[in-house]
Amino acid sequence: MQPPCRLLSKVQSSGCKQGWAARGFTQDPKAAVAARAVLTIDPWEREPDTRNGTDHTGCLTCAPVPLKGTLTATELSVGKAYDIYRWDSVDMAFTYIDEYKKASFTADADKRVFFDNVTFWSDGTTYYRVVPAS
Repeated sequence: MQPPCRLLSKVQSSGCKQGWAARGFTQDPKAAVAARAVLTIDPWEREPDTRNGTDHTGCLTCAPVPLKGTLTATELSVGKAYDIYRWDSVDMAFTYIDEYKKASFTADADKRVFFDNVTFWSDGTTYYRVVPAS
């Protein structure tokens, strides 16, 4: 029998893509004013199946990998100032302090792309939020 990680690789190599987004799942004081945002990751071709462990002989597709994130915020108001926040833990998510502020900008269009130069692990937790500057 093949290990589960090979089955996952086969499904993904056939053109199936995975992804999900949650909205409003925690008490976030700025949720109502947050800009719509989409995160894309690189590499996106294969998400490691870390739930099956890395103890399969010769299996490298189960090990966590560092991911690069690109955040695209849309429906921005031109001329309005925004802050981009990132949290890497559930405990600190949506705590709006400077430690978690990654960028600030004034919208010159209704869309803004932010390339995060700090990677995060595929088996971790990372949240982003784009909110009007306070």
